[in-house]
Amino acid sequence: MGRTLDDDTTHLVTTDNTTAKSLQLAPQAVDDLAPIAVQTIAELRGDNPSLLAFPRVLDTYRSGKDKAETLRLFSLHPQEAGTWSLTTGNIMGFIGRNNTQLAITSRFAKDDAHDFFLHHMLHKVFRLNIVNFQVRTDLRDNIYDFLLYLFPSHLMPAMRQGLYKEYRRIKHNDANVKGAIDVARHLKRNIPFAGKIAYNTREYRYDNAVTQLVRHTIEHIKAHPWGRSTLRNSTEMSDAVNQIEFHTLGYNRNERGRVINANLTHPVTHPYFTEWRRLQQLCLRILRHDKLTYGREKDKVYGLIFDGAWLWEEYLDVMFREIGEEIKHPCNKERKGRDTLFEDGQEIYPDFIKVKEPDGKNVLTAHFVADAKYKRIDKRGEEASREDYYQVTTYMYRYECNRASLLFPYDGDDKSDVKDENGIYKKTRCFLGARAHQPAENADCKRCLFELGLPVPQGLSDFKAFATEMDAKARQGLSWLVSKIKKKSE
Repeated sequence: MGRTLDDDTTHLVTTDNTTAKSLQLAPQAVDDLAPIAVQTIAELRGDNPSLLAFPRVLDTYRSGKDKAETLRLFSLHPQEAGTWSLTTGNIMGFIGRNNTQLAITSRFAKDDAHDFFLHHMLHKVFRLNIVNFQVRTDLRDNIYDFLLYLFPSHLMPAMRQGLYKEYRRIKHNDANVKGAIDVARHLKRNIPFAGKIAYNTREYRYDNAVTQLVRHTIEHIKAHPWGRSTLRNSTEMSDAVNQIEFHTLGYNRNERGRVINANLTHPVTHPYFTEWRRLQQLCLRILRHDKLTYGREKDKVYGLIFDGAWLWEEYLDVMFREIGEEIKHPCNKERKGRDTLFEDGQEIYPDFIKVKEPDGKNVLTAHFVADAKYKRIDKRGEEASREDYYQVTTYMYRYECNRASLLFPYDGDDKSDVKDENGIYKKTRCFLGARAHQPAENADCKRCLFELGLPVPQGLSDFKAFATEMDAKARQGLSWLVSKIKKKSE
């Protein structure tokens, strides 16, 4: 599971939702990992600003097993003979502390050296312009690449809030006094008196420490081999970069250290500019990369972590839109788009709803409902649980629809009898009492559940080829699902 890098840093690799047993860990690695294991994600995020989490509400989850007060990155337990077990959940990503680094890859990527599944979901969800992605040996390089890729997804929401403005103290020395006289500076510069007076004003300007920080980050990214393509990957992005450059005429590369320190000591606190606060944190993370990731801040946790279930759900949302389907997508974890089960309450958040007739905020009826499930369907005992079936059946009753679906990632193992010629897992389940005793594919069910597994390509060494194949199979599978639902709804 682990190896030691050239600079004595231990690099450990595991997958999500697994237990690695009988690990031989050096005492230093145990010392580095143990404090991470005993803290919740919310606690880690509060103490370590260099640990970035997605979705942003990861440390405020409020339901089920993902409660913020209990959600952890992993657990670490001693075993016999000085060995350890390390157990992970749905969280993937890269975490480092002192001289130990842990990479948690997707269990659907059988080759942890090429975890294209995670990278591609990030590419689609965040609209990242990944033009030459390579999995690096060193975790620190992976983190740095992701930071650069994430810059557009942080800059755009910030710019939609409006260009950040704040008061700046401006020093003047002329005859048009309109502020507080700076006596000390006046005596130093204007004796003997020649008509000029030194004075200071406070002016509300776009050119400030925060926008300067963004400008320095832009210039830093430009120096990267694929940096310019990242900054110009859309018209909207190009316009945003141009605005920053236009309003930061005071940019001076030699003042980068001063700008960084100014932002470290004065974080954005205005309640409206929340996106600028997030952008500020990311820019500091990029510009301070060397200092933060190469062991200079002792005992601090750094890295990037992602909720695999959330990523899978958001990826499916993107793919539904790519095939031209208008699907309502409530966001449970962000508490957005809720409906209610009962007249007097009980919030519900189906992942996807094909709406018939909405009634204000509450959807009354639907053509179908679907839930994303970030779990395997190909091994006995790991198919959809009873709770999954009960949940989607409840949704069908609530929205008065006869069609529902569970949507899984599928790595192709076993279950060959339900795979089509493209390797897509398709299984139709007819509810009892609705002509269920017919072959699934040909059944004219009154009420049925479609289990759909979208293939995760295996054995590919090229990221572009992986992305092309994965998206093509996803579009095929979702299009099949929509066609079956429309046919049975006629």
